Formats: sequence, C-alpha cells, structure tokens
Amino acid sequence: MDRHNDGSSSNRNSNSNDSNKSLACPLIKSRLQQCEDELQKKQEEFGPDSIELVKPLSVLGLLHQHMTKDLSKALDCHEEILRILQQQLEQQQQQQQQVDDDDEHHDSPSRQQRRYDHVWVTETMAVTRTDLASCHEKRGDYERAKHEYAEAHASLVSIDCNQKLLLLESCSRGFDRTCRTPSERRKMLNPSA
Repeated sequence: MDRHNDGSSSNRNSNSNDSNKSLACPLIKSRLQQCEDELQKKQEEFGPDSIELVKPLSVLGLLHQHMTKDLSKALDCHEEILRILQQQLEQQQQQQQQVDDDDEHHDSPSRQQRRYDHVWVTETMAVTRTDLASCHEKRGDYERAKHEYAEAHASLVSIDCNQKLLLLESCSRGFDRTCRTPSERRKMLNPSA
C-alpha cells in the first residue's frame, strides 16, 4: 500500500522547521544582544575609535547580514569598521614616517610589529570591503558592490597575507556576479590597463 499522501509527513517536516525557526529566533536575538553589550562595553572602555571595536562590530554586521537579513544594519556595522580601520591606517602611516626619519635599524622588532599591524589592518579592511560589497550586491546596488570589490582587490594585491588567494578569489567571484562583460571585469581588476 502507498504511503499516506495526506500531507501529514510534510506537515511534520513543516512543523519541525517552524519549531527550528522559533528556536533560532531567540538564539539569534540572544547573540545579537550579547554582541551589542560587548560593543557597548568596548566603546566605554576604549572609546569610539578604538581598534578593539572591530571584532564585535564585525560579528554584529555578519549576524545582521546573514541571519536577520537586515542589510541596513549590516552596512552600518561594516562602514563603521572601515572608518575605524582607515583611521588606524592613517595613524600607522604617520608613525611610520616619523620612525623612518628617526630609525636606523630597518629590521628591528618594533618595525616588524608595525609591518604585521599594517598587514592585519589592510587585510581586515579588504575582508570588510567584501562583506560590504556583498550587502550592496544583495540590495541590487551593483555599482557600489563593484567599487568595494575593486577596493578590496587593490588592498589585497598590495600585501602578503595568509588568506590572500582565498580573499582574491572572493573578490573575483564578486566581480563575476556584478560585472556585465569580461572587459568590464578586466577594467575593474586592472584600472591602469
């Protein structure tokens, strides 16, 4: 005899999915609240421009981007990360110029640490730009998405980091999705060509 086609099996699956969703919502809300609390603590402890805010902002942005699908809040988080990192990069460049003027030891431990910090900030900016590009892409703003992918790509090309190939592939795939023609893609990846 055939299985029952009264939908009871699909109803059970549907009910199971609904209970998973209802379980996930409180978990997501709880995680969002934890992230917001952590961000607030770090802001109070370190100030609104501290590099310490990058991690909680990143987690919060990704939760909004992928779990709540609130792209507006995700964009706000990603843009705030970029603001903080850009400020950090400018400070590093000023410090580097001052050190270059004073430092005779070009391979000192402090210089190596500054190089590591610069690579970390640049890499984190590139990752954030790909997250930002993804949000713009999901909103249908392909021009802004292409711009962010191009900025991320340019940043990655300028540094040597562990995830470079993986991140460049992410940029490349973003270009493939947002560029209309192969020549447009080449132009975005090689603006000097």
